[in-house]
Amino acid sequence: VIYLKPEIRGRAFGIWMLYAGIGLMTGSFAGGFIVENLGWRWIFLVNLIPAVAGIIISLQALKKKEINFKGKLSLDFKGMLYSFIMISSLIYSLNTGREFGWLSARIIVSLSISLLFFVLFVFHEKNFINPLIKFSVLKDFRFSFGLLSKITSHILRDGFLFIFPLFFARFMHFKPEEYGMILSIFPLSSLIISPLAGYFS
Repeated sequence: VIYLKPEIRGRAFGIWMLYAGIGLMTGSFAGGFIVENLGWRWIFLVNLIPAVAGIIISLQALKKKEINFKGKLSLDFKGMLYSFIMISSLIYSLNTGREFGWLSARIIVSLSISLLFFVLFVFHEKNFINPLIKFSVLKDFRFSFGLLSKITSHILRDGFLFIFPLFFARFMHFKPEEYGMILSIFPLSSLIISPLAGYFS
């Protein structure tokens, strides 16, 4: 955001959301086609090609771009490590809690590690020059409200994308290619609204 002029930030985010919607729409359709014809394991393998291509294109594009930024830039490697351990421990606990028991030593230790690194992460972020999360911005009501809206939107959308394929497959007995096409309808609203919202912002 800091690299863009204020008058074009809204349009830039609108374009970004437009392409995100295109990716979500084509991904649903392509995912159903791949699962139907190649198997579910290819869902993970097929992402390697566009990921590598995106890295190469981004590196080439950034070499030609001059960024006027006053101050010292540095990556928050310690914050990345703390957040990785915190999130990984929490996800492991939530995924295996029913299997091992929520009061088992393994789950208690895992949750304790997650809590410990959460505290370390917050303390580190408040004292680092270029943190991953700048907690002071949460004091801005507009930012906090927008962030809360975005989180709510993702919860609803991701829940939709998780539950509906199971419903179509188990209860409606649709093929992956069929419910992939149905799920591709959902992002159409993003394709229409995002450019307009960016233009009028």
